[in-house]
Amino acid sequence: MQTKATIFFLSVSVYLLGLVAFSNHRAAAEQRASKEPLVVAGASALNEAINLAVRPAPRKKATQAAIAAVAPVKMPKADPIIVSTIEAFNEDIGRKEAVGLASLIEKTADRYDVDPLLVTALISQESAFYEDAVSPVGAVGLGQLMPYTAEDLGVNPNVPAENLDGCVRYLAQNLDTWAHTDDPVALALASYNAGPGAVSNYGGIPPYEETQNYVAVITSRYQWLLNENLAATAEVYG
Repeated sequence: MQTKATIFFLSVSVYLLGLVAFSNHRAAAEQRASKEPLVVAGASALNEAINLAVRPAPRKKATQAAIAAVAPVKMPKADPIIVSTIEAFNEDIGRKEAVGLASLIEKTADRYDVDPLLVTALISQESAFYEDAVSPVGAVGLGQLMPYTAEDLGVNPNVPAENLDGCVRYLAQNLDTWAHTDDPVALALASYNAGPGAVSNYGGIPPYEETQNYVAVITSRYQWLLNENLAATAEVYG
């Protein structure tokens, strides 16, 4: 009887021990399961942080100002015949300045519908392309404008671009004045030198030696430039 009781007691003890072990295993499993999502989520966040850290930043598009800051400065285009004429008369001018002045002559001449080669011939005689030239009678700059003429034209004769603008505009006005004649260029040049009133009074180029020489030299130089231009054009187009 005692043996049976002992066996029953041992069986119950084993059962209870097994039940306790099962419960502990289940609890541990549930605890691991509850922690796994946090671990996975933590790994995912860590990977994303690493990706953001090593991912290259997007490149910003270069602005026009940034490009202009490093881009080489381009020289303006200019008629090589005008450039060479400027260099021939003004031995002190550099290549870059000669090209810039030639370009300015062309743009200003185009503004007033005047042949830039005629303007080139005129300025070669007036100032030899020296922007600071001053004559004994007080004429100033590239076009040798008298102060009162510059004032009438509304330009500052000491500013090269304004001086040139006044010069070409005044020449254009005289060309228009004598457009109905047989030789508007010669009469416009005579008017530029002696004044349109003198040309009107004499019905042509005034009998002033200076004015007659002035007109003869510039018209001859203008014709030479025209011939050079024709030769250059023929060479290009065969």
